[in-house]
Amino acid sequence: MTARLESQASEDNDSGSMVRRVGMPVNQALYSFAKGDWSRSVDLMSKVRYTANHFGGSYAQRDFISQTLIESATRSNQLNYARALLAERAAKKPDSPPTWKQTVGEHAA
Repeated sequence: MTARLESQASEDNDSGSMVRRVGMPVNQALYSFAKGDWSRSVDLMSKVRYTANHFGGSYAQRDFISQTLIESATRSNQLNYARALLAERAAKKPDSPPTWKQTVGEHAA
């Protein structure tokens, strides 16, 4: 997948630009998360969290970025940041049981 994204990123068009600005950082952040490098995942996801909506996809797909960022912040012991992200998420999704579970559950410690 990384090789395909790199190929697309080399294109001189809107798609290539979007892959460079959003696709590659998200891909790298997910790879870092999978390797347990949660601090790097936080750094990369934080940079694209407000621009990822330009990439398209469903709300659930874009929400996955937010969820991954919260979990990465929690696992990398950036608890104040994780709390701020959860508060932001709770304000946007006040009826979301998973958000409230995280807010009052183990992640809020």
